[in-house]
Amino acid sequence: MPVTPQGGTPDGSADFTDKDLQNALLRSLKLIAMLTLVAIPIIWALGHWQSAALFVVGAAVAALSLWEWRSLVTAVAAKFDLDPAARPRPMAGVLIRFFLRFALAAGALYVSLKCLHGSVYALIAGLALAMLAVTFEALRLLRKWR
Repeated sequence: MPVTPQGGTPDGSADFTDKDLQNALLRSLKLIAMLTLVAIPIIWALGHWQSAALFVVGAAVAALSLWEWRSLVTAVAAKFDLDPAARPRPMAGVLIRFFLRFALAAGALYVSLKCLHGSVYALIAGLALAMLAVTFEALRLLRKWR
C-alpha cells in the first residue's frame, strides 16, 4: 500500500515501522539529556549540590531504562522479522543484560539515597524525565500520524 507524504496510507491507517520507533526513542533520550542540562543549575540554585546530584542520578537511570527498552524492543522485533538471512541476537543475552542493568540502576538509586542527603523529590523528578520525554514523543507521533 503506498504511503502518503503525511506518513499515513491513503485509507487513513498509519504505517508505523520499527525505524520510526527507534527514532522516537532516540529523540526521547536527547530530550532527557537537554532537560537534564537545563534543570541542573536550577535545582542546584534552589537546593544544594546533593539535590542536583540526586536529580542527575534519577535522569541517568531514566535514560538507561529507556536505552534498555530500546534494545529489548530491537531484539524482539528481530525475532519477528521474516527475513531468513537476518541473524537476530540471542534473547538470553539481551534479557541477562536487561536485568543486570536493572539491578545496577536499583543499586545506584539505593547508594545515592544513602550517601547523598539531598531532596528525594529531585530524584523523583529525574526519574520522571523518561515518562515526560516518552509522552512528548507519543503526542508528537500522534499528531504526525493522524
